[in-house]
Amino acid sequence: MTVTTAKWTINEYYRMIAAGILDDRRMELLKGEIVEIFAEGEPHAYFSSEVGSGGFSALVSG
Repeated sequence: MTVTTAKWTINEYYRMIAAGILDDRRMELLKGEIVEIFAEGEPHAYFSSEVGSGGFSALVSG
């Protein structure tokens, strides 16, 4: 069985948004594929803020 995925254009993606098809979900168009975006959890939010404040350099350098 062969599976072929559809590649979406930005215009098609915006039309889906305008039609309300994606209202219930957080979606993003990446390289022609529509993927679901999950909310940041506490660990991700923490590390994102640490990286932004220079914490990543401190972690890498020891």
